[in-house]
Amino acid sequence: MNRYHLEGDSIDQFPAALVHWADQFRRSDQDEEALRRAIAALNVALTQAQTYLDDVGEVRQERRWNTPAFLFKVACRSVAVLDPAFADKMKSFGWGTEDFWSDAKQSGKIHIPDIRTACVVIEARLSGREPDLEEKPVGNAAQDERSKLVLIIASVLAALFGLGCISGGLLLMAAPGGGATSFDFLGFQVSTHQTGIAAIALGAASIILTFRMVLKTVVARGRTT
Repeated sequence: MNRYHLEGDSIDQFPAALVHWADQFRRSDQDEEALRRAIAALNVALTQAQTYLDDVGEVRQERRWNTPAFLFKVACRSVAVLDPAFADKMKSFGWGTEDFWSDAKQSGKIHIPDIRTACVVIEARLSGREPDLEEKPVGNAAQDERSKLVLIIASVLAALFGLGCISGGLLLMAAPGGGATSFDFLGFQVSTHQTGIAAIALGAASIILTFRMVLKTVVARGRTT
């Protein structure tokens, strides 16, 4: 059944089980509103699952209603209106439990591209269309564009701040008599020479941290393509 070229193609595996179900789904006399609710609930759950699994940093403490486990419980109720038997399977797979997602994140057994494929197939098949896997989901594309813009702005500002600190620090250290000039800062006597060193250190730290942030983002994007 792996006509969608899933890396994990077992019909008991996430998200292959969803793809297989959607691919075999027949709309027949299904209520349109129920179909729309199921599509929306599954897309939200899959998007949050992708975000959770793709986060290469420390695990963030999400609100209970914004976790993959909770969102798949909600999606399960929407699917039950269309196909009670598959909704029961979703429960048995454990997608509505925190343990399932914690284990999935640690083991890396779920492939991010498979989740993207699931989003496209589910929306298309439940809407009565053939999936177009060349088309990127609109929500993900918009999110990627916003992320790129935020990353670029943050990187430029941090780099400018770092260079400004380094330049100011060098000027302070090069100033005539700078080592002998001191001023009171929070009760401490600080020389302009010491201030220059601190500014250079702050600027260097800002640039290094920015480089690490960009590198981490590039690595994360590489994992999802």
